[in-house]
Amino acid sequence: MIKKLFTENFLEDLRRTYITSGISMPFDEYIKLISIIPITTFSCFVPVIFIIHYVILRAQLIPTLLISILLSALIGATTFALLIYYPRIRSSSRRYGIESTLVFTVSLITTLSTIGMNLERIIETVLEVEDNKYIKEELLLLLRDMKLLGLDALTALKNASMRTPSKVMKDVFQGIRESIISIGSPVEFLRFMVTSMIENRKKLLREITSGLSILSEIYVTLTVITPIALVVMMILMSVMGGTIFGIDPLSLIVLVTLLLVPIGSLAVLIIIDGWLSRV
Repeated sequence: MIKKLFTENFLEDLRRTYITSGISMPFDEYIKLISIIPITTFSCFVPVIFIIHYVILRAQLIPTLLISILLSALIGATTFALLIYYPRIRSSSRRYGIESTLVFTVSLITTLSTIGMNLERIIETVLEVEDNKYIKEELLLLLRDMKLLGLDALTALKNASMRTPSKVMKDVFQGIRESIISIGSPVEFLRFMVTSMIENRKKLLREITSGLSILSEIYVTLTVITPIALVVMMILMSVMGGTIFGIDPLSLIVLVTLLLVPIGSLAVLIIIDGWLSRV
């Protein structure tokens, strides 16, 4: 049913994203869930919302039915959207996790390649010391393809490049594969990649440092200066006996203190965490 709602291009894009998300459930099974769960959610919430409004709140029948259907449809649509975008969110999270320490992994692979180890032995050695769980997952799947499924190194690298959510890791896998085909050794390519990744990391750190300095100014303005200015204005209005949209200024001071400052601080912390997760 769900396949009739979208174009083939959309489903193919969703399939590619789903593969890079690392979700273990087969794609066709996940598509079935997208078809079933929103409808089930809608069907479950209609009677619940109806009972709350009609039985408990004593609302009129027709408005209650309309509210129940509209709210349930909204919840069902939200569930549908979350299921559609969950693989993309998970894939993005894995990409940042991989690229945060990938340069160190590639450096180790370069060193091991220089001393003449074959690919399978290199992956086994790297897995013994790798701490990044996302990189470890990708390397374990690569090793599985070679040792358990019996694929040759070139085919296993091609599959790994299609499976990873990180463009940098994809370039590494593809570059190793092409280097083996063309010159028989990936050492020179890996040295180039390490140098390039270090330079990109330096550039990223400079961008994050610059962004954090700007964000610190926004934080001070939003959570320190603005609340103080609002509180002073509301105290003056309270002394003069004014109101804001019919609300007592002293009540607004409480709202600013308990809502504006914590929410602003939380928003800044979320932004900082998102930036630092890329490092």
